[in-house]
Amino acid sequence: MNPDSSKPFSYDLEVLTLVNNEGEGFDIRKVFTHCKIWEDISQNFLLGEIGISDSTGMLENAKIFGQETLRIRFKSPFGMEDEIHDDDVIDQIFRIYKVGQVQRIGQNTLIYLLQFSAPEFIQSRRIRISQAFRGSM
Repeated sequence: MNPDSSKPFSYDLEVLTLVNNEGEGFDIRKVFTHCKIWEDISQNFLLGEIGISDSTGMLENAKIFGQETLRIRFKSPFGMEDEIHDDDVIDQIFRIYKVGQVQRIGQNTLIYLLQFSAPEFIQSRRIRISQAFRGSM
């Protein structure tokens, strides 16, 4: 039996990669403080935010300004079996749309939030859909 299977908030984070607009990838598993992903009843898309504690200057070096890609791949241990089926692994690509709440902590550390969404959310904001109807309804 897996010792983590009885812990409801346990997970195995395999990939947490930020890719900037120049195609450079950054593994941010060691610098994130929290990650929240949620659904909203009024939205058709997954939304989320990730907190970053940056002491290496990643915000400037990676040129993060809110149009990057974020890949998250994780699995949660559950049940009595140690083996997790591939269908139970979450592997999702998101688009970062906002960098916010930037605060300097100490001399060399910045903390900030990256807000992200499913790529369809960004696409839906760019496309305007309208149609005119003629005649009576």
